[in-house]
Amino acid sequence: MSSVPIGVPEAFSVIALGPDLTPAGGVSVIYTVVSGTATLGCGQSTCTVTATGDGRATMNVTATSSTWSIVNASLSNGSNSLKSEFYGGTPPTLTSLSPMLSVAAGATVNWTTEALVLSSGHPASGQSVSWQSSSGITFSSGSVTTNSSGTAAKTLTVGPLSEGQTVTSKACLNGTGQCITYTAFGARPEYATLKAISGSTQSLAVSGTASQIILRVLDMNGNPMAGGTVTLYQALYAWAPPCPPHGRCDQAQLLATQATTGTSALDGTVIFSPASLPGVATNLTALAVTGNTGSVKIAIEQHP
Repeated sequence: MSSVPIGVPEAFSVIALGPDLTPAGGVSVIYTVVSGTATLGCGQSTCTVTATGDGRATMNVTATSSTWSIVNASLSNGSNSLKSEFYGGTPPTLTSLSPMLSVAAGATVNWTTEALVLSSGHPASGQSVSWQSSSGITFSSGSVTTNSSGTAAKTLTVGPLSEGQTVTSKACLNGTGQCITYTAFGARPEYATLKAISGSTQSLAVSGTASQIILRVLDMNGNPMAGGTVTLYQALYAWAPPCPPHGRCDQAQLLATQATTGTSALDGTVIFSPASLPGVATNLTALAVTGNTGSVKIAIEQHP
């Protein structure tokens, strides 16, 4: 006797044995629903399966309600039989861990979507999740089986989308009607803004190594935007002490300039390495820009 989730196929396996009690391959095993509302994998109340070489025969059985059901497995000659009794418990639930994506119009990105399956509040492994394609979204065919953490992941290729275009893809559990939706929309890159995450202001010794500059691109609604283009303009000057409150302030020598372009990741982040000269004390001033007005100022000092 056992409880199985309503609507989730469960395997009922038996081993057919010959007169000498060794596995008997090639014999017919008949599965029959003798009571209750369970359904068999063949779609009928009675199904026949041919045992494999090791004598194993398997049939998927699905509980359709919380009432008790009995399924009988017997040899075709009726010489032996086994039965399984079960009832339907709480069906698993399907939740999206990455339901939305903002992508710069005209860009194409690979979006790894994740679905979480829970049964009675616990991760459910071995569940089959299938994604459905739509215009603007493509991916490799085939369902994905949840891992020990109850998650299934599928990488979708999104784009290029036009400005304001919205596309969706559904993921459904075990071929049932329980589905979740993933939505991607084409954001207007000209209205993107920038936010500093880390590394925009640094002060360290000349012997140290400056941290990477991490920025985030946001769409006009404040959502992280993938596929956005960011350009970082850097000017590296010889280090000089701060200007005095009064009197002349000498212009520091310009040592190098550099312009670098990056593309934002799925979470909107873009990472740059700051310019530097090994063993040379410097002041770096930089400006990162995106869209029409998005910008972040950067200042990194490597002092003697």
